[in-house]
Amino acid sequence: MLSGSHTFTMSSRMVDAPTPQSAGTHTTEDLLPAPRVSILVTPVEGADLEAALAIVRRQAYEPAPEIVVVGDRENAPTDVRVEPTLEEAIAEAGSDVDYLWLLHADARPRPDALSNLVAETERNGAALAGSKLLMAGTKDFLESVGSATDVFGEPYSGLEEGEIDLQQYDVVREVAFVRSASILVRRDLAQGLKGVDVLLPPVAAGLDFSQRARLAGGRVIIVPSSEVYHQGKCNEVGTGWREQAGRLRAMLTAYSPLTLLWFLPYDLIVSILDSIGNLLLGRWRPTARYVRSWLWNLIHLPSMIGLRRRFRQVRSTGDEELFRFQAQGSVRLRELGSELSARVLLIFDEDQALARRSRRIGSSPGIWGAALAALAIIIAVRGLVFSGVPDAGFSFPFEAPATALDRWFSGWNDGGLGSPAAVHPSVGLVGAVSWLLLGAESAARTLMTVGFGIVGVLGMGRLAGRFGIRGPGRYLAGIVAIGAPGVAVLAGAGSWLSLGAAAVLPWAVRAVAVHPAENHHPLTRYGWAIIAGLVVASFSPMLALAPLVAALLLRVSGSREPRILLGLTAAVAGGVAATAFILGDPGWVLDSDRRLGLQLDAFWPVLVGVAAIPIAFMDARARRLGLVGAVLSLVGIVAARLTLGGPGVEEAGLVLGSFGAAMLVAAGLNSFTSEPRKLMAVVPSLAILLLALAVVVDGHLGLREGEINEQFGFAETLAETGVPGRILVASVDRSDIPGQARSGPGFWYRLIDAREMTIDEVWLGEPLDGDELLFSTLESISSGSELRPGEQLAPFAVDWVVLLGPSFVLDEALVAQLDLVPTRFDPDSRVFENPAAEPLAHNDDSVWMRSGVGFSGEASQGRVDIAINHDRGWGPGPEQVDWYTTVSAENGRAGYRGPDTNRTLAVATMVLLGASLALIAVGRARR
Repeated sequence: MLSGSHTFTMSSRMVDAPTPQSAGTHTTEDLLPAPRVSILVTPVEGADLEAALAIVRRQAYEPAPEIVVVGDRENAPTDVRVEPTLEEAIAEAGSDVDYLWLLHADARPRPDALSNLVAETERNGAALAGSKLLMAGTKDFLESVGSATDVFGEPYSGLEEGEIDLQQYDVVREVAFVRSASILVRRDLAQGLKGVDVLLPPVAAGLDFSQRARLAGGRVIIVPSSEVYHQGKCNEVGTGWREQAGRLRAMLTAYSPLTLLWFLPYDLIVSILDSIGNLLLGRWRPTARYVRSWLWNLIHLPSMIGLRRRFRQVRSTGDEELFRFQAQGSVRLRELGSELSARVLLIFDEDQALARRSRRIGSSPGIWGAALAALAIIIAVRGLVFSGVPDAGFSFPFEAPATALDRWFSGWNDGGLGSPAAVHPSVGLVGAVSWLLLGAESAARTLMTVGFGIVGVLGMGRLAGRFGIRGPGRYLAGIVAIGAPGVAVLAGAGSWLSLGAAAVLPWAVRAVAVHPAENHHPLTRYGWAIIAGLVVASFSPMLALAPLVAALLLRVSGSREPRILLGLTAAVAGGVAATAFILGDPGWVLDSDRRLGLQLDAFWPVLVGVAAIPIAFMDARARRLGLVGAVLSLVGIVAARLTLGGPGVEEAGLVLGSFGAAMLVAAGLNSFTSEPRKLMAVVPSLAILLLALAVVVDGHLGLREGEINEQFGFAETLAETGVPGRILVASVDRSDIPGQARSGPGFWYRLIDAREMTIDEVWLGEPLDGDELLFSTLESISSGSELRPGEQLAPFAVDWVVLLGPSFVLDEALVAQLDLVPTRFDPDSRVFENPAAEPLAHNDDSVWMRSGVGFSGEASQGRVDIAINHDRGWGPGPEQVDWYTTVSAENGRAGYRGPDTNRTLAVATMVLLGASLALIAVGRARR
């Protein structure tokens, strides 16, 4: 029986029969015999069948309907007929029955529900009618008043959640489908359709039955005057993927073969797009539901084919009858788009001024600051969008994703003469992004670079907002994070990775700061901290410590938001991602001789100090953020200027210097006022912002311009064997050398791939035997004692020698040489071809080609010489000859398997990423 709470909300409407007509007012309809109805009650797990039958017997309808219970013989009373299945119950209905009322046992109809259903069905000439469903136990909350669908069967009712029934939908109308909890259907039609598909959950069952009824020539209507309170227990049986799978089955059953030809691929595309969108929102369950839905339908494909064959006998209209009641486009994608746009709006509109349609945009001061920052970013990336990312300095194209991931997963480091040392962790990150974009490396690179500007602005805005900063400076500070002099000198040297590090660092610090009002589950926080540590370390390994350092400083300053344990988690995760690279090349962290020598203007730390002084007299929140930012900035500047540590420390210090300055600007520009104390903070902060703007508005986010690969494109074009080797590039100006340079006898130099230099080659490993021999060779050549320098460089597969910048000792040494051929390609460089160069990989019979991380060529019984530093990880059958490697040519392929340590750390990084995603999913489910 119904609980007391149900009685309070439903009783007044459920027990009132229709008002009787006055005597002597009979209409024509009153003189005709009422249609005979048989009520088929379907048991529902958890529903009280006895209570349902008691309420059904109170229907004010004559002649009294026959009541049939479907399937539940044990609980059915002895005075009602029981049929084992709904199909048999429909088939057993006699010819004297006009209508069948299909009713779930968790439905509680009003006494006049049946009479109103029958009357309106007769009056409108309909074949199938549904009741207005109200949620039982509520103050008349609407559950369904009939629904439209899209072409994919996704329901669209137009009801708001918790919408109360105020008779706003009380009009009889045709609908796409009605819920199966209460359906009145003509007996002959029901018998022709063979009942409801028993494999389908409730909503999908109603959709399927309604569509087949319409295609059989019947009208489907909703009768709002027939009110049924629905307990919803049947919905608990088929939720989530089962309903989705059922809707797909309903459409597969209803559509004609011609429609299915375009429906199936389009539905698959919508499923993929919806899955990707939900993954962006941090939800993985929709993807799993789609997979299970399609698998379920494949498993039940034979029964669906049987339904189609049986339905073909009664079908009388085309699919256009369904299209008339379908909404345009995809309901799923429309809802996803609305949510994504709402999320984007919320990023900038935390005060919800726009959401409230505020008349004055100034009521949310962060909005116009965000608008100005967005405009600046549009200007800053215009060149990237139209002409791509420059190839100069330390910025180079991505490899193919399979090769990049193989190289990161302990593959061969191809920089210079090669090394078994692990590649920079960014190689794995960019490989994964390229793979997600289906191998479009150039598009991935451009999107990531443009994204740096957007992510940096959003990150600073969200970070400052977490510490209570609501002014326009919080988003404008994002310009400082990616354009202040620290990052500016790195980007000016062509450091693409520093831009990425600057963009994600605010998010990494935000991940370890918890706002007191947040209701995020701790598991979710730890998941995001792990991801933040992995990503920031992938761009700049030493910055993995920055979230922990920032959390410690903010905690000491009195802020409640930072969590030290979260900062430690991010640091450990970043350490796992970066350890293989640092172990393989400790000089990147420790060797001060390898520093890039980038210098900040002397006024920069002075300007930071001047901007910090008035911040000390502002409100507590701005004061904490600004002073901690000033400390971080000055610490970063000092670390960059001192000659302690290698290029990794230099890079991290410069990025940290800009990040701290951005925190300082966010606090200093929190409000614009004429109050002298606050005005003193605005002026120097504004000066820092203008300095950053001057850098980024060049159209390339401050990246150094140039096209090294295009400049050296002649090497591949003119390669005689079709297999280009290497180019030796040398100059007295270190900045002329693409990527990391080695110090030679009075000049800088390095070897680059003559095909194209890619991002994995930026950093050179520790010098090995071949590198030492190359240095000795160059020392001998530069002395002028070698008349055949080409012959000396031939074993290193040096096809070309390119001298850049002003003349130096190598220019003098090559004046009197005999075997290098001077070739004028570029007035700004001196180019020499080396006809004596040996192929990169070859034997006496053939030249082998590069193939991913390894090489491949014609199989033979001999061996193949490969001009790379020897390592026993090469195979098959590696041997060392002098400094280089030879392998057996028997398999026609040479491959490399790196150290177990590198591979283990790569696997650990992947496990950490998977664990973080799992923590986020579980945490959100438990919130």
